[in-house]
Amino acid sequence: MRAPFDGEVYAYRDPSELGGANRCVLFASPQVPAYLFRLCGLQGIQFGRVRQGASIGRAQSLHFATLRKQPDGSWAIVEPARDILQQVLAPGQE
Repeated sequence: MRAPFDGEVYAYRDPSELGGANRCVLFASPQVPAYLFRLCGLQGIQFGRVRQGASIGRAQSLHFATLRKQPDGSWAIVEPARDILQQVLAPGQE
């Protein structure tokens, strides 16, 4: 999985996930401040700052969600743009 923009990878634990087995992260970028990307099922996670195209981690089965900040400050899951998905899933050197 690749960073779609320069940004930062943060640990995320879904409150409904008892064992934390899904290994979720949030990816945030100042290039798209109204959006967060949640990726679950990762291994070999690279936390902290990453450059566009850098590896975030790898997965056999990825659960991907795009969240958009709403005017009231809450977050809503929205359909991801195809080009963002293509950037995240782009093959590269691991």
